Amino acid sequence: MDDREAGIFSTERGKRDCRERYARLEERREKLASVPTVPDTWREIPTGETYAEMWARLETSTERYRELVEAGVRVTVHAEDLPPVLPLVEIGQREGDVTKHVGRVALTRPVLLGEWAKGRALATT
Repeated sequence: MDDREAGIFSTERGKRDCRERYARLEERREKLASVPTVPDTWREIPTGETYAEMWARLETSTERYRELVEAGVRVTVHAEDLPPVLPLVEIGQREGDVTKHVGRVALTRPVLLGEWAKGRALATT
């Protein structure tokens, strides 16, 4: 009723379309409400392939780049060599990241990269 008073559906066709859509949505909601719910589960299904084998299958640098980005790996090249001792957490670093410094290069990866790889393998099966 509020929608008609607000002038949202000012024509008979608009009112009819709205009622039909609403009836379909109500019917769908009732059907969904009658479907039994299933609790979330987690199953590990071996793929028969290690992460190293999957990496070797990647043929181009673009494919490897995408894989590293999805894994949360970051490489930062600084203008000068990094000091031998850096703060425990760097600005912009996420909790759980591990950073290795070599000269001017900082390689940052999630500490749980193995867990990520396992989940990635499960998602692609």
